[in-house]
Amino acid sequence: MNPEQDPRPPERGGAAGGQEEASARTRLASVAREYSRLVTEWFRAGEQALRDKEQEFLIRAGMDASRVKDDIAGITDTVQVLRTHQHLIYDRLSNGIDLALQAGGSAEQRRRGLDLIEQALLGMDRSIAAWLALKDSFPDLTDSILSLLVHLDRLRRSTLAEFPDARKTA
Repeated sequence: MNPEQDPRPPERGGAAGGQEEASARTRLASVAREYSRLVTEWFRAGEQALRDKEQEFLIRAGMDASRVKDDIAGITDTVQVLRTHQHLIYDRLSNGIDLALQAGGSAEQRRRGLDLIEQALLGMDRSIAAWLALKDSFPDLTDSILSLLVHLDRLRRSTLAEFPDARKTA
């Protein structure tokens, strides 16, 4: 699935509504899996840019070592957030969907499923913030980062449209 593809669920209605609903939810998990794959590709393709940034920091280290240390720590933290949430989003979202929609499931089971979906949404929020921070550090990679942001934001909006009560599970 390409990042520009809209993962929003189709309009429901008619006798096929149950199938469309299941298909839409399966599509959410698929879009989340695709995001994870795209992040892996981005880091492979951006490996040289990360190395170049490291060299830039080493050159600047001779000028102001304390600032460089802060810059390196900031980028390292940002990358760690992205890598941590890269797979977690898919795992939490797909497991949450399974729990929340399990036929004959209890209200407690649905709540646990919504809790997992909320965790996936929080991972999306944190990842969006991290991508925006990384975009500022790597202006040459803006287009590829924006593509990931669009993909992730569409996934987030579609998840909220399908599970609006996931944000209120506390």
